[in-house]
Amino acid sequence: MAATLQTQPDTYFELVRAFPLAPIRDHDHNKAALAMVDKLSRRQLDEGEETYLDVLVELIGRYESEAFPEEPVPTEDIVRSLVEGCNISQKELAKELGMSDATLSAIMSGSRKLNVKHIKAFSKRFGVPTSLFMED
Repeated sequence: MAATLQTQPDTYFELVRAFPLAPIRDHDHNKAALAMVDKLSRRQLDEGEETYLDVLVELIGRYESEAFPEEPVPTEDIVRSLVEGCNISQKELAKELGMSDATLSAIMSGSRKLNVKHIKAFSKRFGVPTSLFMED
């Protein structure tokens, strides 16, 4: 059972006094927060320290998702990266995936979109979730 604020160990409040839990607004504040996470991650934590760390990581995540929004990666780049990382020829891989070499080349170049059959084949072959290939 999680401790309430009033029953947190003193270590929680010591950490809050040392580095207050507040929304992160700039690069320097984020850098200091990351340093605190690094410091805490190097040792065994008690319940209060774990609670503090959970909240601090959440604050960092919010700041970074706003400050550094992720650009979607084109599906063909994902496929190309997976294909280039395997140790067989493109022709052999296409056969293994149940498609022609021309189809695999077209997918890798972005001139052909993945269909459900392709997505399932790539997911199974590379052990990655099908959602990796879904475009918004």
